[in-house]
Amino acid sequence: MPFYEDYPTMPTDGETAMTLTRSGVFITSKGKDCIDGVVKEVRGERGILNVMGKEFHTIERTSTMRLPVKVIECTMIKHESKGQCFYPRADGEYGHGKRTDTGAWGGILIHAASFPHHLSGCLAPGRTILTTGIGESREALDDIFTALGGFGEGRKVYLTVKN
Repeated sequence: MPFYEDYPTMPTDGETAMTLTRSGVFITSKGKDCIDGVVKEVRGERGILNVMGKEFHTIERTSTMRLPVKVIECTMIKHESKGQCFYPRADGEYGHGKRTDTGAWGGILIHAASFPHHLSGCLAPGRTILTTGIGESREALDDIFTALGGFGEGRKVYLTVKN
């Protein structure tokens, strides 16, 4: 069944689909925080990202902005420091709608990372589970792009976020 049939108002030009299901299982990692550079413990939540029938483990930091439970349009981009990743849309019907303390749109990404303290509001996929994070994150992201027919800068896909 095409992804958009579950959401009658969703544009039908979305090529493929991803679904994030949060697990309610929380972990804590300790290390140099990517936000302020201070060594500290950071809490994260595990989840499962289903991409075209393939499942990947995920982590999300819980103490900062997070993707809301809804359908979100994501664009494949080449980020200057994160490499190939997904940029979830911020505004509009299929945007995450999150703003920073200054009122700017939140720059949430889906990128490779191993621990919650490597994330500032972003989501990271992995192939394996580690005690305090996930393993083989870059490889998992490569697998996701392959499952979606390959990386194509500017290509859009839809992500459904569920609790």
